[in-house]
Amino acid sequence: MTLSIHEQPIDLSGSFKKSIETLIITNRAYLDPNFNLNQFVRTNQLNQTFIRQYLKAGNYDNFSEFINALRVQSFKDKIAQDFYKNYDFFSIARDCGFRSKATFYRVFRKYEGMTPSEYERTLKR
Repeated sequence: MTLSIHEQPIDLSGSFKKSIETLIITNRAYLDPNFNLNQFVRTNQLNQTFIRQYLKAGNYDNFSEFINALRVQSFKDKIAQDFYKNYDFFSIARDCGFRSKATFYRVFRKYEGMTPSEYERTLKR
């Protein structure tokens, strides 16, 4: 998919997309509870408009939604492992970048349509 901004095409399937994914996903920056768009743009000298277009192409309304989706996936990956079976959900959620228990539960329910406990029960079937 190619989007343009001020007559400059942005190839979201090419190197720009790969750069964003490397900086955020591969480097696991989303695990930092203080990670936000301003920090990301400033640290990596990127244009916020380009980032927003990348998010829009991925059907995310904003940067926080994208980061929270990655955090929820990280949580789901961890609770599927035996290593984490004796940890409480919020301890794992903190390791995934969530600062608040209420935010974690609200975001998890938004993305999964169920509570973390309900999700965990689906893993044991």
